[in-house]
Amino acid sequence: MTYKKVLIPVGILLGACIGVYFTYFHRPPTSDILAANRQRREHIPDMAGPGMSKLDDDYEYSDGEDDDDVTDFGEGPEAAKLSARRWLKFMDANDLVSIGELYDRCEGDSKIMLGKVAMVPDPVRGGIMARTYLNTTLKKEVSGGEMYIECSYNGKELYSNHWDLCTVEEGMDDRIIFCPIGVGKQKFVKNLEIPSYLPKGRYTTKAWLTNQDEDILGCAFSDFTI
Repeated sequence: MTYKKVLIPVGILLGACIGVYFTYFHRPPTSDILAANRQRREHIPDMAGPGMSKLDDDYEYSDGEDDDDVTDFGEGPEAAKLSARRWLKFMDANDLVSIGELYDRCEGDSKIMLGKVAMVPDPVRGGIMARTYLNTTLKKEVSGGEMYIECSYNGKELYSNHWDLCTVEEGMDDRIIFCPIGVGKQKFVKNLEIPSYLPKGRYTTKAWLTNQDEDILGCAFSDFTI
């Protein structure tokens, strides 16, 4: 009788733990996560709301037009639409699942799209990871600055922080931010692990960079589910 009294609550607790695990932490197969995010993004517009290694030589999103500088879209609503179309073609051509965008600023309807964030399989750790593509032109040398990030989980604030821009990647094997960052074209790709311990749900992030004069260098938004 004593054993039964002990086993019953233990069994209930174990069952509850298993239920919590499968409800919040047990992820579907990678292919299902990618398919769900692809379908979801097909029904929502690019949002106005992460280091990077040099792009491969075959990285290109030009549609064949004769452009001396594919990062120079100009200003205004039409330029914003052109930049978005170029990146959409790049994502479609490479069959990538979009989960975010990078812009030249955080606010306004005429933001120029500088890059995309894709969800891809993680060949090393398994599961999924985020891959950021960036193509921009710096018109002023960057000798310092800050990096800021805000993350939400299922609509509630989860995490926020900021770091010195020039040292944020110190110690990383794939570091690509080295100050000063010179004037001119910058093309990068950066992989970022999406930890397997994160619970299932919807995640949204906003990250932005500033230079030594507190001018915004770029602003990134992502929105995905796991």
